[in-house]
Amino acid sequence: MSKRNADGFDYENAKRDIFDNGGDPDYLDEWDSGKRDKFLRDMGLDPKDYGGGQKKSGGSDEGCFVTTACVKARGLSDDCEELTVLRRFRDGYVKARDGGTEDVQTYYDLAPRVVRRIDAMENAAEIWNEVYTEMVLPCVERIRRGEPEAAYRLYKSYTLRLAAASAPGKEPEPV
Repeated sequence: MSKRNADGFDYENAKRDIFDNGGDPDYLDEWDSGKRDKFLRDMGLDPKDYGGGQKKSGGSDEGCFVTTACVKARGLSDDCEELTVLRRFRDGYVKARDGGTEDVQTYYDLAPRVVRRIDAMENAAEIWNEVYTEMVLPCVERIRRGEPEAAYRLYKSYTLRLAAASAPGKEPEPV
């Protein structure tokens, strides 16, 4: 798990991605946020994936990277039922459980890379639809049935498999 600095920016993962994209990340942490974010965009990276690009409010709208990619691929809105249910679940059940805050941070460290790698694939819409039907909908159904632990285990294991399949140097595959 990567640590963020005082301004919430994840320099460790940003530097790794810059290097993976053929750039030189040596001076990234010495630049002001405007220059840093411009450099990331020039490298084809989104500063928001690392905590840059905008001031974070800490609200519950942030951080549902994989679910957001799934619902966007299906043409659903950012306030659709699936995202609303899973955001509440994350902010309530997951963060309240032992190790939950760390699990959420690990997800924030892994998920942006997963989304970028899958989005770059020709069959991204097909993959996101598969993730939606195999993970998002079943998790929402389990939460509705009062089975939060089952929803938590499914979301976590599925996301970790996506991250492993999307690791640098490995071509992402549907899970």
